[in-house]
Amino acid sequence: MVKYKQLLKGIQRRISYLLWLVLDPSKFVKIKHKKIKRILVINLGFIGDLLATTPMISSLKNKFDVDISVLVNHQMGEVLLGNKDVSQVITYKGKFSDDLESLRRENFDLAVIVWPGSLKVSLLCLLARIPYRIGTTQTGLLEGKGYFLTRKVWPSLMEKHKVLENLDIAALVGAETKNPCVGFSFSKEDERFVERFLFKEKIRGPIVVIHAGKRGKFYVEYSWPPENFAKVADFLIDSYGASVILSGGKGEEAIADKIRSMVQEKNKKRVHIVAGKFNLRQFAALLKRSKLLISIDTAAVHIASASHIKVPMVILNVKYPGIWHPYVPRNRYKILNRPTIRGVEAAARGFLDKK
Repeated sequence: MVKYKQLLKGIQRRISYLLWLVLDPSKFVKIKHKKIKRILVINLGFIGDLLATTPMISSLKNKFDVDISVLVNHQMGEVLLGNKDVSQVITYKGKFSDDLESLRRENFDLAVIVWPGSLKVSLLCLLARIPYRIGTTQTGLLEGKGYFLTRKVWPSLMEKHKVLENLDIAALVGAETKNPCVGFSFSKEDERFVERFLFKEKIRGPIVVIHAGKRGKFYVEYSWPPENFAKVADFLIDSYGASVILSGGKGEEAIADKIRSMVQEKNKKRVHIVAGKFNLRQFAALLKRSKLLISIDTAAVHIASASHIKVPMVILNVKYPGIWHPYVPRNRYKILNRPTIRGVEAAARGFLDKK
């Protein structure tokens, strides 16, 4: 049924695309690659959205070898910190006149609209006098997302992973899209921070990170009961002598505290909480030292997908697995929708028993 709906949506998008192709002459403008000296990538999504954009940014950098700036939402700049392909991160203010003024000053030659491909964002790029505007927005003239683009991706009839969908944009300007890798940087100091933490907390045995929470009502469907995570933590400690680290962002400390309170008393000393205490780069360095990540479908999974981390993953309640599964080899992760305690334990055992 899901595939049938996806097929119908793909047909609708193609009809919409054809209307855009016939009625909007801008896409017949020839993109002169030699004139592209400054590129703007727009992605106003969250952590996972930005990480799924990094292979595309790398592809554009390899093609043009010019300055690439990325327009992001407030507090999302950390995701791209240290990324060698990004020259500048610009924070989206949300006030049209202010954003227009800041973009005009930069004199961009190419705008790559990843998300959202809204009428507002498209108009912003047009009025900022950016001559070439390309995007992966899947609709056409029937919605604002199709306006003001000089090139857009031919929509697929079936779902496609977000990394590949983004790379389709780079292909519009002739960029190479083979062998993509998710990029996320952390420093030696971040690794030393983690080592000091592990030493201070006297953490020994295989490290398993459990990332249990997301903030907000929108994410309730992704959650799993704290008592279930606690039972899995007991299993990991009893069966493998594991040290369990409960992670999370600001505002997710309470769920970590609740899980630890439900762990058997004899195991509490092997359960450690870093929720709200580690930044993204320190968290990535922790994952590099870990034997396993157990997480609901959240940014933790996408950070773990960075090419140099290589931690196995058990992922719970992925709403769109075809689009948002980790972009890593299939043997590095296991997705469990409607997970049971035994199912999670079995998946964890499958990774931890590997030599």
